[in-house]
Amino acid sequence: MPDLDFKPCYGSFQCSRLQVPLDYWNGSTNATVSLAIVKYPAAVPITDPCYAGPVLVNPGGPGGSGVGFVLGSGRALQITLGESKFHDIISFDPRGVGFTEPAVSCSGGIAASTSWRIRAMEEGTLNSSNAALGRLWSMSHALGQACSAVGEESIQRYLTTASVARDMLEIVEAHGRWRERKARELVAIADLDSRQYQHLRHTPGTEKIQYWGFSYGTYLGTTFASMFPDRIHRLMLDGVVDAEDYTAGLWYDNLVDTERSVDTFYSNCARVGYPTCPLAGPKATAADVKKRVQDLVLHRHFNPLAVSGPEYSQIISYSDIRSLIFASLYSPMGTYPVLARLLAGVEKGDGSAFARLLKMYYSFSCSNKKQSGTLPL
Repeated sequence: MPDLDFKPCYGSFQCSRLQVPLDYWNGSTNATVSLAIVKYPAAVPITDPCYAGPVLVNPGGPGGSGVGFVLGSGRALQITLGESKFHDIISFDPRGVGFTEPAVSCSGGIAASTSWRIRAMEEGTLNSSNAALGRLWSMSHALGQACSAVGEESIQRYLTTASVARDMLEIVEAHGRWRERKARELVAIADLDSRQYQHLRHTPGTEKIQYWGFSYGTYLGTTFASMFPDRIHRLMLDGVVDAEDYTAGLWYDNLVDTERSVDTFYSNCARVGYPTCPLAGPKATAADVKKRVQDLVLHRHFNPLAVSGPEYSQIISYSDIRSLIFASLYSPMGTYPVLARLLAGVEKGDGSAFARLLKMYYSFSCSNKKQSGTLPL
């Protein structure tokens, strides 16, 4: 639809769709993109003096689902912004992502793409064998070529950051139109003096964004600022990407502090000691914990741990352990305790908890129901 029409969804959330042009600049097609949008609404109506407008958020990626992000963290984001003023928390699935339509399709559907992902995971990390790097490199090229071999109206041709930034401007304008319609409705219901709510009117071409972007979302935010500098009210960039490095495709500085971050796992494990950290022996130092983990990883390089359960059989490999450690760096306060327990279990030969975690990555099922592009509207 050309305007926002929020409906209740997922309990306390609101969902809508917004139709935007596939091609904003060249006029090469009349095709559209249907953006999936979700909102965690403010605790007060828009006519309340404490209502502070929407904050559009992006979780990064690129390719992160804004819908999933708000469903999982909308309330926490709202609290972080403060409770003296009340904001709507809004996000969307960018072009080609999640519930937004059309979806990107490079490998013949969900089953084929999932199978491809599992195959890549089975190859392991880049140094898991003397052949892994070459195989993963070739797989990346094959997938890239498949994604490039598309028609003129394929979504793949219109996935640029600039296009997503332009979509954000459409969302801001559409929300302004929705705000005016909603204000008129509330004023009429409560028989209020409409002159007190002139600030809620929509003036086309003047709506300004309040934005909070994480990781790649900071690059998206700076792109928006570069394209539409006069359309910014507030801009918050969290976990800032080096734009020049990112644009060059180098990602050179992304791993500068990775080993230092892993070292905090070892030092904090030693600091809290056993049994809080099961990898810390009596009077263990950070160096002791580090050696213990490295010995464990090296052992599993040649001796993956076999795990059997009532509903699955699994092995825990060198690459699985390294991937788990790397993934934990994204949220160390929450994941380091779990990481310590899982590694200690593998060390003792008990990989049941780890295997349950891996099950969701190494298995999938096919359904006759549509698995993407569907919002509960």
